[in-house]
Amino acid sequence: MRRTLLLSGSVSFLMAFLGGICAFSLVVPSMVEAQQDRLRVEALTVTDVNNADRVALGTGPGVKSQVAVLDAQGTVRAEMYTGGTNGSDPTSSAIRIPGVARLGTGTSDFAAFDMDDTTGSSRISLDVATDGAPAMTLRDEQEADRVRLSQGPGVRAGVDVLDGAGVPRITMATGGTNPATAGTVPGSSALEIRAGDGAMRARLGTASSSEPEGQVELALRDQDNKVRALLVVSPDGTPSLQFLDASGNVTWSAQ
Repeated sequence: MRRTLLLSGSVSFLMAFLGGICAFSLVVPSMVEAQQDRLRVEALTVTDVNNADRVALGTGPGVKSQVAVLDAQGTVRAEMYTGGTNGSDPTSSAIRIPGVARLGTGTSDFAAFDMDDTTGSSRISLDVATDGAPAMTLRDEQEADRVRLSQGPGVRAGVDVLDGAGVPRITMATGGTNPATAGTVPGSSALEIRAGDGAMRARLGTASSSEPEGQVELALRDQDNKVRALLVVSPDGTPSLQFLDASGNVTWSAQ
């Protein structure tokens, strides 16, 4: 009787054990297969205990994809995106804190770091162009460029002070200030003053592309951009002063 009970119990245990193995063998492959599957959705939102949206992941419009982090009131406080703000710029990717700053790439794939004021206007921009030239721009509340610090092209380095219309009024630079030759005249250093229409009114500096290296001059121009007074120290140290008419003829000189 005892052997019968032990045998019966052993058979029951064995059957249960085998049944468990079979069930496990059926369930585990399904679980593994499920783990290999991926979640595919166009948008995903994570909410907090109060059912407020706190994290949003999505794609579109266009080539844009983004991750946004929101506060309890639903305001976007930080975001990471690619494709540009409207999904039309595949070269753009950025991390942005609205009303504070943006770090990323922009049109033509240059790198930029922008800092905003409390209204969201960009006030400071630090850029590195695709050719490697760095620049920093300070803007007013209308986002108009007012001060630019730049290096390049070539050996040029300079500071431009602009008016509210974006016209450079004061330029201080080395390496050449003429756009056609900028960065190719290492002996040039100058301070230039310009009128509201951009015409140069005064230049104090060393050699330009059309003057010998080592020459120092102060040139004053009229409203028609004609040189009317010229104070020069030549490369050999000889000083001279000239007054000129509107046609460029010397009307008085001293040396």
